Amino acid sequence: MLTLPAIGEQLVERCFGHTSGERRTTLVRTVGAYLAADANAEQAAAALFVHPNTLRYRIRALTAATGLDPARTEDALALWWAVRHLEATGHS
Repeated sequence: MLTLPAIGEQLVERCFGHTSGERRTTLVRTVGAYLAADANAEQAAAALFVHPNTLRYRIRALTAATGLDPARTEDALALWWAVRHLEATGHS
């Protein structure tokens, strides 16, 4: 993805294009923590200092807005790459 920034930008748009500003930042951090915790909502919530239900709500809202479900491998991979792209480009 680092050698093909246009693809990284397309993934970011697909995964997080429906948000901007602080809301996007919060969602990117939420998805990053959720994936880092191997989809364990309790662990991810603890890492973010939020209630597990808050984390679950954010993930459901992402799925509703984008159709991406981090429980599906293909969607999780797209989300993971989008988060990594934002981190690598300093936009996370």
